[in-house]
Amino acid sequence: MEQPEPISYFLELYGYHSDQIDSFIQGEKYIACYLKNGRLGVCAKLNHIVQLNDHIPNLLNPNSAAERILLNAYYNAQLNDHQPFSGHHDIFDFVSFTTFEKIAMVGYFKPLVKKFRDKNILIDIFDHRNLTDELIPMVDQRKYLADADAIILTATSIFNKTFIPIINASKHNAQVFLLGPSSILHRHMLNYRNIRGIFGMVFPDRHDEVLTMIKMGHGTRIFGKLGQKVNI
Repeated sequence: MEQPEPISYFLELYGYHSDQIDSFIQGEKYIACYLKNGRLGVCAKLNHIVQLNDHIPNLLNPNSAAERILLNAYYNAQLNDHQPFSGHHDIFDFVSFTTFEKIAMVGYFKPLVKKFRDKNILIDIFDHRNLTDELIPMVDQRKYLADADAIILTATSIFNKTFIPIINASKHNAQVFLLGPSSILHRHMLNYRNIRGIFGMVFPDRHDEVLTMIKMGHGTRIFGKLGQKVNI
């Protein structure tokens, strides 16, 4: 029996407790969820419009991408700091990509792509956004995923509902690595098909600075310096 997609799964497992939320903070690129207990979680917006007001929204029945973004940030805040992490690694330092014949990347991670290029490791890149001429047309994505030995998958696939279709399109025994600050760092995520590692970010301190950077519209390149890369 196939697991439900992650947002629905965690909503059923842990519920949604709006009384535990201090605030949602929105910037141009990210949403942050700040809990009353001091925990902080984030989720990329990918140009989605998220309407916020002075009231904490009711997200028990999410019907839109905006509501799923808020829930993604909420579970990021609720669950990420509870895990025993495997380490504090950059994915490129933790995974030996030279052992794979075919590597696909879903979601364009520019700094990581540069590392692949610098080491002359071939990688096929897909992204809905037209960010670079390095991208392969999305119409060919399924074919490439079916052939790939390793897949680097953006964590934004969780809120935009592409996570399940992508992992289901991966071939048997492919290794899928979930990547990005939006990752929900929970052991149950490793139960999904072919997921071999999750590389995200936590913010143990300097929360005010992180929230300020997000509110100012900065992305991972700026506020990520205030966090800590972790993996499970």
